[in-house]
Amino acid sequence: MSKKRAVSVFPIYSGESDTFIAYIGELQDRLKIAAPNFIVRDWREQSDDTNFVPFRVLRDITSARYILFDATKLTNNTVFELGYSIAKSKSILFFFMSDEHLSSQSSFFHDIIGNFELLQQPHTDIVLPYLLGHTLRPFSMKTYSGVLKHDAFILLPDQPQREIDHLEKEIRTRLSGFSVASFDPRESHFLPLEDCMHVAHGALEVILPFWRFGDPAFFEHNLRCSFLFGLRYGLEKSVRPIIIDGSGRSVPIDYRPIVRSISLPHQYAAFAGDLAISVHEQKRKRSRSGRDELLRDLDLGRTAAENEETDLKYYFLRTESYDRLLRGDARLVVGRKGSGKTALFLMISQKLSESGDNVIIPLQPPEYQLKSIKAALSSIAQSGVKEFVLVALWEYLLIRQIASYALVSDKKFYYRTDGNADIYLDLLRSFPDDAAGVSQIDLADDLGECVDRMNAMKVEEIKKFSSTSAQMLFGQDIPMLRESLARYLKTKKEVRIVVDGIDKGWNPYGVDDWDLAILRALLEAARKVEKLFQQAKINFRSAVFVRNDVYENLLNATPDRGKDFEISVDWTDRDLLKEIVRLRIVRNGLPRDTSLAVAWDRICVREIEGRPTVDVLIDHSLMRPRVLLDLLGYCRTNAINHGRTLIEEQDVEKGLDRNANLLFRALRFELKDILGSDGGVINRFVDWKLSFSDSELLGMIDTQRGKKSAAKVADCLCWYGFLGILRSEDHAIFIYDVDYDMERFKRLAEVQNSREGGLNYRVNHGFHRALQMD
Repeated sequence: MSKKRAVSVFPIYSGESDTFIAYIGELQDRLKIAAPNFIVRDWREQSDDTNFVPFRVLRDITSARYILFDATKLTNNTVFELGYSIAKSKSILFFFMSDEHLSSQSSFFHDIIGNFELLQQPHTDIVLPYLLGHTLRPFSMKTYSGVLKHDAFILLPDQPQREIDHLEKEIRTRLSGFSVASFDPRESHFLPLEDCMHVAHGALEVILPFWRFGDPAFFEHNLRCSFLFGLRYGLEKSVRPIIIDGSGRSVPIDYRPIVRSISLPHQYAAFAGDLAISVHEQKRKRSRSGRDELLRDLDLGRTAAENEETDLKYYFLRTESYDRLLRGDARLVVGRKGSGKTALFLMISQKLSESGDNVIIPLQPPEYQLKSIKAALSSIAQSGVKEFVLVALWEYLLIRQIASYALVSDKKFYYRTDGNADIYLDLLRSFPDDAAGVSQIDLADDLGECVDRMNAMKVEEIKKFSSTSAQMLFGQDIPMLRESLARYLKTKKEVRIVVDGIDKGWNPYGVDDWDLAILRALLEAARKVEKLFQQAKINFRSAVFVRNDVYENLLNATPDRGKDFEISVDWTDRDLLKEIVRLRIVRNGLPRDTSLAVAWDRICVREIEGRPTVDVLIDHSLMRPRVLLDLLGYCRTNAINHGRTLIEEQDVEKGLDRNANLLFRALRFELKDILGSDGGVINRFVDWKLSFSDSELLGMIDTQRGKKSAAKVADCLCWYGFLGILRSEDHAIFIYDVDYDMERFKRLAEVQNSREGGLNYRVNHGFHRALQMD
């Protein structure tokens, strides 16, 4: 009888996991009797000092058939090895050796666990059949080996940091014209395994800036970095892990020999330069393979518009909002997260920049500098003084940014037109030095300098803020700069400023007085600049992009409403959402005029239970383009995982399940930000009712803070689209059905409450599966 072939099992765990260590010892003893050909290779038992231990661990992972991963205590080392194991297509079994619920673990873990088996405090009798019966499937890597997604990808931390912000800008500057994407946790709470794999397979370069190990605020970020690091390393693709930490702490990861440490600005520039050379060389050598099956190669683009500047123009849907903004009809653009504000911001900026006679300045104020402004002015109690200082600050920054942009964009051509040279040089002399004419003045640096000066000023000086103290604050003759700039801009056809991201990181319905003061001051400063330029007969317009909840707070806190016209970019038309999907699909090599029906038939079954599949997906999308595209991506991934060339009904079911769970978790995160301890109220809806009365809802919420607090929680649930007003047995009105107008929604609730049967609510389709309602 031939000897059975050895089967290697490798456990991955933290050195502090005493319970799991004991468990592995017991499993080894059981296997020696039940299956002697099974070998458990425990890294603690290796005593050979000729090789660096971590690299021997990777060697053992590579040769193993099964990986046993202890998720009880996640570390950067174990998560790196998990990513490496997935890259090597290993069969992985997850363990959780604790009585605590999984929610106590990192949310990062939830983003990847849905694709694998998880055992909680298992007896060895439960584990043996997985190993001996060979029922664990290897992870399939072929699913993610499709089209190229990015030229470079950067993983950003949960907390904004100036150093990483500067590094990102250096990289984007050096890779101008290439596709540079990033994951920003402030935009999306999750980085699902599907996205990690597309990045790991498709990006030419992946940049992973580790930050402050040991700081709980960066625990999630560093775990994500370690996981992507392991994925790329296992795929033998270029990866650039770097440690950026002013504290000088060493990298607490076993793979420190392959992690670079940078901390100084000139090192950022050198790093970005090396990166650019690598990307250029890889792009030159890369040969594009032909397409086979549409579904496998289908690229739906990035759902976060800031990650697809180069491709967005190919499938951007031009709507009335775009046309109105292009004409300059409004100063405010409002919409929900995921509604397409940033896409509109990018497309408007690109369109207006096509003419050399226009001066277009897109601005995105960094969150950490806005927080610094609040801290610097926190000593001011009088709201009038606070707003006066803020308006002066924004006016100065807007003028400086316009002047700097004009000088930089025209420095090669100003002398070609009669009379332009003198006014150009006059504008250049308005700056303390001529550096503004060499490169664009960075808004973050401008803000930082102002904050430093405010911190240096005495409280009494700020409270008595005047034109004299403004001169101290800005260190520049503002009136002279304004006059020089006005003379120069008369040579231009149009001047436009568009500001996006000022509310990035602000809590929905948790916006404080300082946040509103900063936004209100920006709008007032833009109006002042517009009035100044229009008096000089200069065509100037400005637009500020904000979330609609911030806009509602602004209206409620502003006594003289109506100064600023707004454009809403929220979606209420299902046909327009279908057109977004059509444009994304036909971008993949189909004729531009291909109908949605024809394009859809190429990738997905047309109907599910008698309804068009695309309508089913829209029902579960909260009418948000980002959610809809992500949902379609989940369905596609499941189909390819199972070797199908068409998304079938079971793939849609799996996609709907995953989408519901992610929506549920996202809502739980955001409610916690707004309501604090009351944020967990969403969990009480699990396995409850689809429909219920107003009194049942308030009683179930039971915040123990009275009816007023319970009503606030209910309002938040309605505003997010989680709850709708039940109008008939099978019809409910959600917030997107009333153009996201919360006042109108409340009025409908009052009317319904006065009718027979009273006020009843229904949970949105998109959450049913997460709540175990389907």
